[in-house]
Parts: sequence; C-alpha cells; structure tokens
Amino acid sequence: MVSMENDPKTYIRADFNKPFSCIEIDDKLSSDALSEIDFDERPVLAWMDYDSDIAGPFFEDFDILCREAQSGSVILATMNAHPNHFLDPKANPRSVLDQVESILSGDQDADQKVEAIAERIEDHGDRHQQRMDGLEDEINGDLIPFGLEPADLSVSNTPSVISDILTNAIEENLQQYDRDARYVDLFNFSYRDGAPMVTIGGMIADDEDRTKLEESTVWEMEYVSQDGEQTEIDLPNLTLKEKNQLDKMLPELKESDITESFVENRLNFELSEEEIISYIKYYKQYPNFMETKR
Repeated sequence: MVSMENDPKTYIRADFNKPFSCIEIDDKLSSDALSEIDFDERPVLAWMDYDSDIAGPFFEDFDILCREAQSGSVILATMNAHPNHFLDPKANPRSVLDQVESILSGDQDADQKVEAIAERIEDHGDRHQQRMDGLEDEINGDLIPFGLEPADLSVSNTPSVISDILTNAIEENLQQYDRDARYVDLFNFSYRDGAPMVTIGGMIADDEDRTKLEESTVWEMEYVSQDGEQTEIDLPNLTLKEKNQLDKMLPELKESDITESFVENRLNFELSEEEIISYIKYYKQYPNFMETKR
C-alpha cells in the first residue's frame, strides 16, 4: 500500500502512525508518486482523496490511472464540490463588502459614492454566471455536462455536476488510450464535511471483468450507483452518548416508528425526525471512535 502525503507535517504524522510495515508513505505530489508505481503486477485500488477541488491534480492523476491501471482496477476520487471555488477571489461577498466600505469612507460626495457602489455591485454580476465562467476557464469544455446552465451551479446541485465531469474525464481518457476496457460506475456520493464534498469511483473493466461484475451481487448492494445516480449522505452530528442511545434501539427501530411522539418521549436530547431517519439508514456505516490504553 502506498499513501501519498505531500504536506510535510501530514507526511511526518502519517509515517509515525502507519499501522503496518507494508505501508509506504510517499511525500511526492500525487502525480509524481503515481508515475513511479508499477501497474503491471496486478490490478490496483486507488482512492485519491484530495484536499482540493476540481482544479487540483485530478485530471493529471486520472490520466495516469486510465493509461496504466490494469482491467479490474478500482479507482475513486474525493474532492471539494463548493461552486464558489470557481469564482474570482475579487468576486466573493467579503471582497465586495470591503470595496463598498472603502467607497463609503472615501472623499467623494454622496451621489458619487452611490454611483460607485452601484457600478461595483453591477460588476459583481450574477453569481451563477460567474461560477459558470470560472468552471469553463478551469476545465476542458468537452467535459462539461451537455445542457448545463449557470443556475445549475447551486451549492446543492454542484456535487452532481462535479461527479458528471469526473466521470466524463475518466471515460474520455480510456477512449483516448484506445483501451479494450471501459469505466463501470460503482460509487457516486455527496455529503458535507464542513463543505460540500463528492466521491465517485468505479472499475476499469474489460469484457471479462465486466461479466464478472454482472454475475456478482454488487448491483444488489444498496449504495452501489445505478446509472450514475448520486446518493446524498446526510448524517446528524452526534455525541457518543447520543449515538449509543439510538444504537440501543437498533436494528428493531424502523423509519415508520419515527414520529413526533417518539422524539418527545424516547429521546433525552433534541433531534429532528429527518435526522433520526437518516441515522437509521446509515448507522452501520457511521464511524466509531474509541480510545484505548495499554
């Protein structure tokens, strides 16, 4: 296993905390580290978990993976999916407000200040259009989903747009290298980790591996992507004590049991019906944390 940690502080901590000697911590940029991996030995599982958005190293990294990884390899990408990443820094609300405050504190008379502020707000323009312009500046236009409109780049919808772009890039790379394999979509999730995030992934599969997938039970699994459909994971933030109280009621507790009366009479803390239902859906995947001492 190779873990790529280019940040110096993260690299040191990752190297100290690695649980097994077979794990190699590489301090190179992801694209440089991928270029040194021998992909001829066996299929790989590559999960590129970026701390950047779509303007980061994804396209270079997945060009390498699509060119080198054997059939049967599973590739995934996780990244920030906030649409404001496409905005010019001068266009963000804080910058606009600073400029308005600067105008107000200036020596111009009132009419001149009003005119200057109106011009600045007009320059700020439509936020959705600015996001669209920024997106088109960042990536190959052929990868943008057909028919995408500026209004589609809302905070709630952008993760779906990003997943389509990433999938288009993978499929285009495989076609570019004329490989006897295609991309089989398996994972497509959106969620919030302080910011909207997206994770997509699937298998590079030739006919033989595609047949193996179709004969397996993978398509029956609840969270495997169906026809590119994105699953939104929306989990409540719970303390360990709150989680334990809910866990004591599971798996018998069903969505149909969650009523206003249930919330009032059976919980000792405040949680909405929607949050409880979401937890019931994902509790088996909810992370558990524990401190142990020898």
